[in-house]
Amino acid sequence: MLSHSLLPLPHLQKNRQKRSALLSSIFYITLTAPLLIGSMLIGQAAAQTQAQTQNFNHDRPTDNLNPIADYTHNETSSDRVKRPVVPAKQSGEAVEIEISTQGLENNPALLMSLLQTVIAENNIPAMGALLPAYKRLPEHYQDPMLIHYMEGMVAKEHLDYSKAIAHFNAMLEETPDLPKIEVSLLEANLANRAHRDAEEIIEKLERYPLDDGSREALQSYQDYINKRESFEFDLGLNYTEDRNINGAPPIGANANGFVSITEAESAHGISYFFSAKKDYNLSGQHYFRTKGELYGQYYWDNRTYNEVTARVYAGYGYQTFGTSIFVTPFYEKRWFSQKPYAHSVGLRVSVDQMLSPKWQWMNMAEFRHETYDQQRNFLDGDRFMIATTLLYAPSNDQFFFAGLDFSKESPSDESDQYIRRGIRVGWGKQWPNEFSTNVQASYAKRAYKGEDITRIQRRQDEYTLSLSVWKRDIEFWGITPKLSVNWQKTSGNHPLYNYDRFKWYLDFSRAL
Repeated sequence: MLSHSLLPLPHLQKNRQKRSALLSSIFYITLTAPLLIGSMLIGQAAAQTQAQTQNFNHDRPTDNLNPIADYTHNETSSDRVKRPVVPAKQSGEAVEIEISTQGLENNPALLMSLLQTVIAENNIPAMGALLPAYKRLPEHYQDPMLIHYMEGMVAKEHLDYSKAIAHFNAMLEETPDLPKIEVSLLEANLANRAHRDAEEIIEKLERYPLDDGSREALQSYQDYINKRESFEFDLGLNYTEDRNINGAPPIGANANGFVSITEAESAHGISYFFSAKKDYNLSGQHYFRTKGELYGQYYWDNRTYNEVTARVYAGYGYQTFGTSIFVTPFYEKRWFSQKPYAHSVGLRVSVDQMLSPKWQWMNMAEFRHETYDQQRNFLDGDRFMIATTLLYAPSNDQFFFAGLDFSKESPSDESDQYIRRGIRVGWGKQWPNEFSTNVQASYAKRAYKGEDITRIQRRQDEYTLSLSVWKRDIEFWGITPKLSVNWQKTSGNHPLYNYDRFKWYLDFSRAL
């Protein structure tokens, strides 16, 4: 157990008012409990959940919980705040007391007493309610260290980790050896994805005389960092059946004398994907990302349409608890019908922002220059695409999303140049009896720049609808099978490019 003597009070400067007894309840606290509790909860904050760390529980002094009705008269409703629920002395039942902030400002002694209680209890909501009144007291009553502490704890509770880190650092700049504050700073840095800063704090805390439980907790923090910075693998395998793999229009479709005689072909096979990603924290919020992807389709009864795509990324990123920005150059290689088909070099930029615990905004832009084999070099050119998606999760068992897409392809042949604008919507839901569903729909309009050999400048509408169903309690080696169906329809002014396409597949995927 860490000795109390190793948790000194801040040095009193000559011209500073004597610090209140409140600081004792902040700093004279052992290190073990915060470490053990924090190690269990930091993963939740990093996963962007609403659950917050409830650290540093202590025995609550009861002598200061006196009735305060005498201090709540003559206030307006805006001056009145509700005190968080506290145990009633006589009955043990929860009671709720209204506190007038105006009354507290007029009675600093009562405010100090209440603050001592809520700090000893680590009652963060109560700190947030009382802090404005404390900051409005005359300056000689205020303690800057106490304000930093409460501001930091309230910011941490509200997921504003950058603000919490600033306040905790301000405390440690004045008084370097405050293990309790260092633990809070460690948790905030981990949640804010500042791994190198967190490791520096771990190394400092390890120099204190700790018991085995505290050392195990510190090691769990380090293990968490190591796991977060290790490679992440995703793999999936789908059985698929496609009834119109070649996208053939109806027989007899006529485009200015060009008549379709191509029949729709079916194919049975598998689609697959594999990805590996590693994000390494350089310093602060700065990251280096490496990523590789491999995906494609293999049809055993129609190998002409087999396709493989491989892509590798490497680039810079910036991450906090609610923000992720990555700029990653990439190289891509494609094979079609068992032969090299095309390769491209490009740049992808992604920006994801958590707007609130229930709202997330995701954005992606990509530019690439694509080069085809000699038989298709008329397709060489630049490709640009941008997508934005807004996700809303009102509860843990349901989410909705809507998105907009824009893409432009500029190969050398004008008849293949186009602009595409689209919209997407989706809904995911967990149902009773362990069933889950995911429904997605999209619509896009594609406009080509030039006429093709049929003297038609294509304009077409594209529709897709997909449904996935699975049962959460059916699992094999950590994989839950999903049954999916997908319908596509293309219609426009060019008869040779109008078709309907339906396929279904079984999805077996897993994150490692």
